Amino acid sequence: MEALPSAECVVDVGSGSGPLAERLDGWVGADRSIAEIGMAMSDGRRPVVQADAGMLPFASASVRAAVSSMALQIVDDLDGALAELARVLAPGGLLAVLLPTTRPMTIRQLLGYARLQLVLRQVIGYPNDEELTPDRLAASASRMGFRVTGDEQLTFWYPILDEQHVADFVDSLYLPDVDPRRVERARRVLARRIGGSLAVPLRRVVFTQTSEALTSGTGW
Repeated sequence: MEALPSAECVVDVGSGSGPLAERLDGWVGADRSIAEIGMAMSDGRRPVVQADAGMLPFASASVRAAVSSMALQIVDDLDGALAELARVLAPGGLLAVLLPTTRPMTIRQLLGYARLQLVLRQVIGYPNDEELTPDRLAASASRMGFRVTGDEQLTFWYPILDEQHVADFVDSLYLPDVDPRRVERARRVLARRIGGSLAVPLRRVVFTQTSEALTSGTGW
């Protein structure tokens, strides 16, 4: 992420299969999913460790930078994850996160998402949406020793080149209780866009560790 300086170690919390590994010097992945860790390692993306966001295997104040891309909206304990990130970051350390949002989008782009939601019969949303509103997130971060130094909304473009891109995008949505048949219909709707791209609005929030953080967690 452009918001981060060069660092010897950049911890990627909720790293998944490691898509940020090639973009960050000093990348270290951390994910609780064995399957995702296996995918990262098979692609040569190392080092990576199995760890929950609320219990990271790093010593207190040992890390200068951390990232979390599209993970904080679904963690079981958002405050616990923020507290643990504050613990491992050294004073002055930076945390950059990417979160889903709904802006900026044109009317046409909104209609495209509306079609997907109509087929799914569910509004696309995440468990921690309310806790991640700007005011509530800033308040939570402050309690953990963070200061929000940037909060912006950006539109990225996701290329839809083939059926695999379609499946990957639909699978990235939070749809735990949706009938698989509806998920398949959503894939067919999105498949009409093969050869084009899809607007993906994201919110990038940057935090600075400003104080001695909580010392909970195991560390190394």
